[in-house]
Amino acid sequence: MLTLLIAIGLVFAPLGALAAFLITHEEWSHHSLPRRTVLGRSVAAALVAGAFLLAMSAIVGVILSADLPPGLGG
Repeated sequence: MLTLLIAIGLVFAPLGALAAFLITHEEWSHHSLPRRTVLGRSVAAALVAGAFLLAMSAIVGVILSADLPPGLGG
């Protein structure tokens, strides 16, 4: 289960990071900021989003792979 969820995270985390980059770039481009600043903030948002999604998929995989006591789904 852990391996499956990490594999899913490796597929969808970059897609989420790309979406975060595009959304952040679109929003910040409406402000009067230099292009370099807009790109820097967009890349930072993409890295944070990608890392968060990958970490969450690993955490969920660990939780679901844990031996649960009887009565809690185990």
